[in-house]
Amino acid sequence: MIKLASLDVERRERFKTCVHEAAHTVAARKNGLPVKWVSIDPDFIRNDPIAADAGCNAGDPVCMAIASHVLGPIIAQRRLITKAEKEFVLGFGVQVLAGPIAEEVFDPATYDIRTAGGDREQIGSLLAIVLRSEGERKKFFNMIRRETGRFVAAHWIEIMFVAWHLQARRTIHEAEIDGLIAEGRARAEDMKEAA
Repeated sequence: MIKLASLDVERRERFKTCVHEAAHTVAARKNGLPVKWVSIDPDFIRNDPIAADAGCNAGDPVCMAIASHVLGPIIAQRRLITKAEKEFVLGFGVQVLAGPIAEEVFDPATYDIRTAGGDREQIGSLLAIVLRSEGERKKFFNMIRRETGRFVAAHWIEIMFVAWHLQARRTIHEAEIDGLIAEGRARAEDMKEAA
């Protein structure tokens, strides 16, 4: 595993990006969402048809989690009706906020909340559609934040394992993601047994 103290500033920032995207990836899979790929390779991202269809092919790092098949109907009805819908939106929120929260855990000294702006806006926009009052939105967002903190702590080794592979490989495809998460989980269990 990579140790923070061993990294110069530039390598630390690059790895922090990998941690961010790995956290999105692990959380998406734990929420049952397909992840077509996760990449920090701008050339791959710019040329991928899925990224182009989703409007995220500018070259910035991306975890290509597919949620529209579930979110679309929820957004269309403009509210949360069932317990399953509430749980899905909570899990989706965890997936979106897992990136910036994992970044903060990885390197709190250099974490800049402005880097989480797009992720926070994504959740805020969704909650503005499906929850009527400001109080409900604030309460639900705070619940997402708490659950995300718990999630990142519980899955830290898996996140770091995927981040390490993302750093080395630059793009990880759907067929490989669950195996890497499982291997990271096995390592976490081995570490618990050894302690």
